[in-house]
Amino acid sequence: MFHLDILKDIYVEKHYSMPIVPKYTGKVPSQLIRFNEAMRSKCNDATVHFYIDDTQFMCIQRAPERYLPIMRRFTSTIGPDFSQYVNMPSAIRYSNAFWNRAISAWWSQNGVSVIPNLTWSTPDSYGYSFSGMPRHSIIAIGSMGVAKYAASRYLWQQGYKEMLRQLKPELIIRYGEPFPCEAISCSIYFLNEQLMRGRERSRELKASKKEYHNNQLK
Repeated sequence: MFHLDILKDIYVEKHYSMPIVPKYTGKVPSQLIRFNEAMRSKCNDATVHFYIDDTQFMCIQRAPERYLPIMRRFTSTIGPDFSQYVNMPSAIRYSNAFWNRAISAWWSQNGVSVIPNLTWSTPDSYGYSFSGMPRHSIIAIGSMGVAKYAASRYLWQQGYKEMLRQLKPELIIRYGEPFPCEAISCSIYFLNEQLMRGRERSRELKASKKEYHNNQLK
């Protein structure tokens, strides 16, 4: 498990006791790679992301030192995206926000170029969700699991507006398709790789069925 004593030299925000993540001033990502694919990838000119199921990257919390060399190999890394679901107890949502900051700050101190990753849930989460995060920085935001439900989209959009007000980001690395109200002019979008592959397979299957049907009519 991630031992808190390794955070002893990391600055902590006083009000919510959140580790402070430094401003990102590095290279703007041109390619994203999922963490579970990054571990076996030979292409290091990419930015690692964690917009995947939490169970696929809990290992970085259990044994952070083991994965530090992997993170250092890549151009940059987006902070871990520990979930903040609306139906989670508030204590778990706070804990997930804490571990996002703790690991991001520790990586930054140990040679990893970290893009701060933002996530939130209901309005009562805004305080700790944005605490410890840099203003006027390049940041990253995902929207995994949000698009399916109208209530989730609404809460996400309200939090997005609050994020813009509080942090005033220089640039947003956005994982997922854009929603109304987003600051598109200062955002770079990367679509969900799995979703895109699924859509491509669906198109290929439809084309194959259409071709088969046409052949049957000849």
